[in-house]
Amino acid sequence: MSQRKRVWPKIYIPDERGSITITEVLNEAPGPQREDAIREWCKSVWRAYKESREVIVDLVDSYK
Repeated sequence: MSQRKRVWPKIYIPDERGSITITEVLNEAPGPQREDAIREWCKSVWRAYKESREVIVDLVDSYK
């Protein structure tokens, strides 16, 4: 992504950025429990950033 210079889209940064922190995820032992925690963390972040989802998806898609 850093190889292309561009104007980055504006992304709304919510006050609450998810109900699970990455620290909580990393505190889980490696294995199935951590994998479940990663999935829940991802869901939590996407819920928090739902207003910017389309902008984020479009940005990522532009690098494919």
